[in-house]
Amino acid sequence: SLAVEEQFYFVWPLLLKFLGTGRAMWFAAGVIAIEPLIRVANYALVPAMRSHIGIMGHTRADSLMIGALAALLYAKPKFEQLINRLFAWHLPLAGGCFLLFVNPFLEEKGRGGYMLPAGFLLQSCIIALIMLWAIQNPDRWFGRMLNSRVAVHLGLISYSLYLWQQIFLTPLNR
Repeated sequence: SLAVEEQFYFVWPLLLKFLGTGRAMWFAAGVIAIEPLIRVANYALVPAMRSHIGIMGHTRADSLMIGALAALLYAKPKFEQLINRLFAWHLPLAGGCFLLFVNPFLEEKGRGGYMLPAGFLLQSCIIALIMLWAIQNPDRWFGRMLNSRVAVHLGLISYSLYLWQQIFLTPLNR
C-alpha cells in the first residue's frame, strides 16, 4: 500500500499541473468509474497477481482518487448541497455501521466477487463521506476525537509506526 501512495504523490501533482483542476476532476471521476473493471480484468487475465490486487497502484487508484476528487469538489456549492443531503439522511453513520458489521461479512462470503467490482469502491466512498462529515463537524464527538492530542500525535508518527510494525509483525522464519 505504501508504494501505491508514493505513486499517487508523484503522479497526482503533475496531473493537476498539466490538466488543471477542471480536467483533473474529470480524470479522477474517470479513474473511479473504470477501476472496478480494471480489478476484475486483472483478476481474470493475470491469475498469478490475484493476491496482489489490493496493493497495486493500477488496481487501487480509485481509493486515492475518491479523496482527491472530494478535495477538488469540496468548495463547490452543488457538492456541498449533495453532501449536506447525505448528512441529513445520516449516511455517514449508516456507512460506518455498514463498514463495521456488513462489509466484513460480504468480504468473507463474497471474496473477490464482492471486493473487486464493488467492495473496494464502496469502502472508499464511505470513508470519504465519514471524513467529509468529520471535517464539517469538528465540534461533534467524532471531530473532537480526530482532533484530540492522542489522534494528532498518532497521525504525526503513523508513517514511522507503519514502517516499524513490519519488523515486529513479520514472521522471522520466511
